[in-house]
Amino acid sequence: TGCYDLDVFPEDQMSSGTFFQTQTHADQAMMGVYSLMTDEDVFGRQFGFDCLGGVGSGYDPASYATIAKGTYTTDENFVKNKFQKLYEGIARANIVLQNVDNCDMTDELKARYKAEAKFMRALYYFTLMDFWGGVPIYDETTIVGSDFMNMLKPKSDIETVRTFILTDLEEGIQNLPVTWDDTNKGRATSGAALALKGKVLLYAKQYDKAKQCFLELIGETAGSKYTGIYKLYEEGENPYSDLFKPGGDESSEMIFAIQNIGGV
Repeated sequence: TGCYDLDVFPEDQMSSGTFFQTQTHADQAMMGVYSLMTDEDVFGRQFGFDCLGGVGSGYDPASYATIAKGTYTTDENFVKNKFQKLYEGIARANIVLQNVDNCDMTDELKARYKAEAKFMRALYYFTLMDFWGGVPIYDETTIVGSDFMNMLKPKSDIETVRTFILTDLEEGIQNLPVTWDDTNKGRATSGAALALKGKVLLYAKQYDKAKQCFLELIGETAGSKYTGIYKLYEEGENPYSDLFKPGGDESSEMIFAIQNIGGV
């Protein structure tokens, strides 16, 4: 121990100091941001929370009994876990934003990865806001590894959170691709960012602004770059039932869909 400087990166595992060097590393880190979506406490049980019909009551009746009765509190595991996992997704997005500049790739690619991470951060914050209203905001200036014990920010008001989300989405609209190639199907697009912006505005009851986002998304505004990309199945072209079969998640009806092979 006397022969070595102890202030070195761990040699038995990857760290942010040694990992972010190539585009492959950036891709792997981004997949870590996406992967939280498949967690059952994030979106896996999203439609069980209303406890309506077989989707809600059939998934886990014992756990959701208090929801059905209207007696659940923040002490319930499915509430605490959702809060925790969403912030885990935000932390992963922030790690990409903090380190992607260290990767050996063009500035244009770096801007795309940053926009992708900000879209995902916006999605996780929107879900937090939908459930809890105002929440604490932690952006890429927070280094979890060194700040963890001091992460005691109070919750921001809902308008501050909404503005933060919309700012992230604007970067996604500007810097994300309109489409990806087949090997990257499912990654965030500028259309997904525009659609989520419209949803954020819709939930805020800013109906006219939301409508403009949605009209642009379906190609009904001047200069829209999304003409023909998003549309409903047309009668005789694709049966509605195909939406629920493998491949339906890549149809023209899907703007942004979680990619799963099995599992929730």
